[in-house]
Amino acid sequence: MKSKIFKHKSMTRAVYFFGFFMLLILGFATGDTYTLFKSDSEGVTAGEYFTSAFLSFLFMLCFISLVCLLIKSKKTIPVLNLFYGSLFILLFGVEIINVFSAERVAVNDQGIIIGVCCILLVLLYLINKFRYGEIKYENIDSIGLEE
Repeated sequence: MKSKIFKHKSMTRAVYFFGFFMLLILGFATGDTYTLFKSDSEGVTAGEYFTSAFLSFLFMLCFISLVCLLIKSKKTIPVLNLFYGSLFILLFGVEIINVFSAERVAVNDQGIIIGVCCILLVLLYLINKFRYGEIKYENIDSIGLEE
């Protein structure tokens, strides 16, 4: 029997689509911050180094989750939970910083961040609700027997 990760193929396709989309975005962002560091190495702050490291971590986690999904590993669900949870924490932190900062951020930017956070929460819920779980019978031979 083939190994399954999700109960429905549409869920697998949605995770693939969102994963490839996030892989492209995170890859571009990681490459862009690397280029920024290369051009202006003296004016880089510790926060920018932390951001670059976190973006690299998210990029690698996204890549690992797509590889696990492709080979249908049993570790796919925890890796996807870690990736989407980390991405949610990052975006939620950015939104909190934007709310409490003195600078005003455009409403469109806040709407995009809130929308992506909602999509991530829905994906986290759906991934855990529709994961494929095998029924394991431990003592099927002892049913009906007296002890």
